[in-house]
Amino acid sequence: PFLVGSGIFLKNFVEIRDNIKKTTMETYFDAGTLCVYVTQKTEIILNALQLEESIREIIRSPQVQAMIEEKIDEVFDTPEGFLLGIMVNKKKVKASIIPEAVVSTQSTGIY
Repeated sequence: PFLVGSGIFLKNFVEIRDNIKKTTMETYFDAGTLCVYVTQKTEIILNALQLEESIREIIRSPQVQAMIEEKIDEVFDTPEGFLLGIMVNKKKVKASIIPEAVVSTQSTGIY
């Protein structure tokens, strides 16, 4: 009865607006709530993307295999690569690189 037509909302609009904003921000946007929300959404998105399997497919593709072999050849063409070639052959180096690439996707927290 005392609020209608009294002008209280117009006189205190900024204060009312700020209080509503503050209450909303504190209720819905606190660190704990946002952390839970982001964690849940990230897990859903990563599962939908099947990121780990996609990376494995890319690494096994003929184009990437050719790039890996090309880079290994470049390394073995250097003086350091020559010394490396005395201890191990190119096939062993390539065989050790590919599993490492897949494992690194898991250890970096991507998946």
